[in-house]
Amino acid sequence: MKSYLQTIKDYAAERNVELQELFRFADIAVSTYHRTIKGETELKYQTAKRLYDSIDEKIKRDKHRERVKRLRENEQRLKVGKY
Repeated sequence: MKSYLQTIKDYAAERNVELQELFRFADIAVSTYHRTIKGETELKYQTAKRLYDSIDEKIKRDKHRERVKRLRENEQRLKVGKY
């Protein structure tokens, strides 16, 4: 059976999300990240679930930010083109 960490690693890798960035996004302590990666501790179920759910949420936010950025760039081009 896979550990919680391995499940998170696999799911994050499939979606091109860096693990340390994911911990930060999910507001989980950096020390927890380092202890988990070093094998000093196992993730609790609640922490693993929070990380797992945060992967898709992070992807949604990143896509939204990119859309907003493109819209703002297009708006600037339109304003410049009017004058």
